[in-house]
Amino acid sequence: MRNLTIAILLALLLWFGSAIIRLERYRYAAMLGMCDRHSGELRRAKREQCLENTETRTNPLWHLAYGLRLI
Repeated sequence: MRNLTIAILLALLLWFGSAIIRLERYRYAAMLGMCDRHSGELRRAKREQCLENTETRTNPLWHLAYGLRLI
């Protein structure tokens, strides 16, 4: 039972970590204006797709550290 609890908590930590990385990557790309060429209401979907797929830092761990305010 204890091992199952540890496994579930570890899975939750990985899931939350990946969500933080994704959101921090999106926030940082928006802050830098990396997808401003897709401005306007008609291009909103392209801008959202650009923000979701843009790599802004060299390693996902940097996103995690900034998202958790460690840096």
